[in-house]
This record gives sequence, structure tokens and C-alpha cells, in this order.
Amino acid sequence: MDADFPALVSCTGTRERELKSTPCEKEGEPPDVHRHLSGKGGPHVMIITSAEADIGDARRATSEFVGRAGPETAVDDVVLVVSELVTNAVKHTIGWWRLRVSVHRRRLVVDVEDASWAPPVPRKPDEGAVGGRGWQIVQQLADSIEVLPNSGGKTVRAVWSCGRPGSSA
Repeated sequence: MDADFPALVSCTGTRERELKSTPCEKEGEPPDVHRHLSGKGGPHVMIITSAEADIGDARRATSEFVGRAGPETAVDDVVLVVSELVTNAVKHTIGWWRLRVSVHRRRLVVDVEDASWAPPVPRKPDEGAVGGRGWQIVQQLADSIEVLPNSGGKTVRAVWSCGRPGSSA
């Protein structure tokens, strides 16, 4: 495992490997579970949470994971989408977030779950504004985007099909 990601995931191996599992202590928070699932023909999965990771950790872990487990992908596009979605979860919600990146049968899925039921709201930023473009960036780079309600808030899902993210393969 890379020393830069001591609490995150290992992206090698061919069997389920639980790196950390701690029961929830606060109501409404997801379990602190990090797993890499890899099997012959099976899914490759990375999960990290806000309990021990920040936005930079999410970007670095995603870059490493997609670079190793992903089908032919534009890693930088996926990392930018992760950065925008996790940043939105940090800035616009209260509580925890969980990032799940999975690859199965040449389909790459990024799920960012958070404690808010409010969907992302597109904004029209001023030309000189520093922020306000994240949701538009996500929509441009992913093949499809969904906002899915769940029992603790919502999941924002970005999906790339076969080939490079952002291409219509």
C-alpha cells in the first residue's frame, strides 16, 4: 500500500480485503468501511469516507484506483469529477460523505453519498467568480449523472461507459 494513503485502500490483490471496519457511533453517519473488491471478472471497488479522508485524499486515492483498476479512462476527468462532487458535499451539506468508485465490465461509476436530500443546483456564476461551475463541469465530463435519494440523504452518481470517460463509446 502506498504510504500516502495509510487509511485508505489497497488497489492490488484478487480477493476481498477489509482494511478497516468500525461500527457507527453517531446516528446518521455511514460505517467507516474501506474495501477493495477484486475478483476474476468481478467488480473493483474503492470506498472512503469523510471520517478519515479529506478532498485531497479522495482525489489521490481515485487517481491511483482508476489508474490501476479502470478500463481505458481519462483518469484526470474522473479525478476532477470526484473533486467537484466531494467538494460540493463538504461545502453544501452538513455531516458526512462517502465516496465509492467502482469498475465492472468496462463501466466506471463514481458515487458520492452525503447527508442532504437537496439535489445539486446549477448556478450561473459571474465571469470573474471563483466558484459556481462544479455541477456544469461534472455534467460535461461524465457520460451520465443521476441524483438518487437514499435513507440518509442522497447519492450523486457519475457514470462512464466503455472507453474513455466523456466519450460516447
